[in-house]
Amino acid sequence: MTTNNMKVNKLALTWWIYITLIPGYAFAAFTYAGFSSKDRKLVYCALMYYASNVFSFLNQNIVIIAWLVGIIHAFSIKNKYIARRLELKSKKMNMSSSLETNKKTNEDKKEIVKIKIEEESKEETTTKIMQQDNVVEENKIVKLDLGKESNGLVDINYCTEEELEKIPFINSIVAKKAIKQREAIGSFSSVEEFGISIGLKPHIIEKIRPLVVVREISMKENKTEKGRVIDL
Repeated sequence: MTTNNMKVNKLALTWWIYITLIPGYAFAAFTYAGFSSKDRKLVYCALMYYASNVFSFLNQNIVIIAWLVGIIHAFSIKNKYIARRLELKSKKMNMSSSLETNKKTNEDKKEIVKIKIEEESKEETTTKIMQQDNVVEENKIVKLDLGKESNGLVDINYCTEEELEKIPFINSIVAKKAIKQREAIGSFSSVEEFGISIGLKPHIIEKIRPLVVVREISMKENKTEKGRVIDL
């Protein structure tokens, strides 16, 4: 701040001092000074100067004395008043700057939290997609490994015991039981018949349904298989 600017600012802050040059107006000048600088002592002084005006009817000299004291008082506290006003202005600016900084900090924190939430959401979505892809890939692998015929599905009327064991939830004991049951009845007519005959629960039957296929065995093939058993 330049010297000229400082002089202008000081003059703008202390204009009220020149009001005391008017006889009887010291109370008005000190009232403004007290409230503008938030100084109670100056407010009390304003009340004293006002009282001197009220009681001037007792003695005219009271007004003159109060007028002169008011002028001397105002000019004596000039520098102190200026320092007080500048201090209040500085505090106000610091408080405003602090509020602005806190506001910006809170906005930054909100933005960081928002970004983290979006990143976590993206990660969860990516994880779910990867899990779904893994499940689909596993199902494809299972279907491809379970047999060469019927598009990779296990044909429960033509498969071997080893192929049956590759189906989830079916172990070697259950597979042997299924083969024996198939030899006894000739063929299975449906997945339900297959599952019930080997003691599978309904929800297990539903789980293996997409992995198997039921092709009917023709009478000729059935007779041939039976004939081979008799020959043996």
